[in-house]
Amino acid sequence: MQRGKKDLRMNGVCNMRKRLSGFRKEIVSLLDVRGIPLSVKDIHSACGESDLSTVYRALEYLESAGMVKALAIPCGCGQSRYYYTGKDHIHYLHCEECHSFIPIPCSGMKKREEDIRSNYNFDVTEHVLLFFGKCGSCKARNKFL
Repeated sequence: MQRGKKDLRMNGVCNMRKRLSGFRKEIVSLLDVRGIPLSVKDIHSACGESDLSTVYRALEYLESAGMVKALAIPCGCGQSRYYYTGKDHIHYLHCEECHSFIPIPCSGMKKREEDIRSNYNFDVTEHVLLFFGKCGSCKARNKFL
């Protein structure tokens, strides 16, 4: 007796896209190794042979699986940046001109989270701290224009 598509879907044959493929693992590894937010174009360039729509689909899956989170940067660059969620909290400087990210240490945040918990009865599960401005390279380049 031949099975129909519905039977195959119910038994997981058509759900093969729901697994962590080699390409998806490559994206997670890339984001983890780079340690800074990357745009879809950055990821596409680094991953080589895949087309852009495949990168978008992979990121959508990884985001829904909780392995990657999207970070929208309101700096006029028109790109969302993605980062690997294995890092609890992220702190960056973001250049509004070249769109580079510079990771920075941020001491005192545990104390701040404790203050938030006690003063607002709010448990912080994650935070993102971004400072916007111009990096040294862009400032130097603009001196000569």
